[in-house]
Amino acid sequence: MHAAEGTVFGGVPVAPRPTKQRPSVIGIDLAGVVDAVGAGAQGFVVGQPVFGVVYMARLGSLAPYCCTKASRLRPLPEGWTFAEGAATGFSGSVSSMAVAAAGDPNGERCVVVGASGNIGGLIVRALVAAGASTLVGVCSGANAAHGTALGA
Repeated sequence: MHAAEGTVFGGVPVAPRPTKQRPSVIGIDLAGVVDAVGAGAQGFVVGQPVFGVVYMARLGSLAPYCCTKASRLRPLPEGWTFAEGAATGFSGSVSSMAVAAAGDPNGERCVVVGASGNIGGLIVRALVAAGASTLVGVCSGANAAHGTALGA
């Protein structure tokens, strides 16, 4: 309810209050097909399946159409459904940006703190796919088997 009205924590404003002319549409994670590419946006083409997040100040991914910056999108991996992409929008974006920022992991030994969590687990999978030689996963003992199953 608070996200829809542009507030959090019992009424603290975090976005403009919705009006009839500009209603609030909630949602951060998204998956779909690129319908249009704005001037200056690069890396995506009309018809391309993508997943990611909308711009935080506007939200609105739970609408038939939404706009976001190209930097907040990633190509939908081959074989993924839109449901999988939408469920992975925020965590997938954060994990892919982290792996990209760290550089080429091929043949490298990598440490992932939080390897059994949503973001850490995706980082582990991305590093395995990119050819990291050894992955050390840091997580609780209760989650060690899960981290190992992911590839750490």
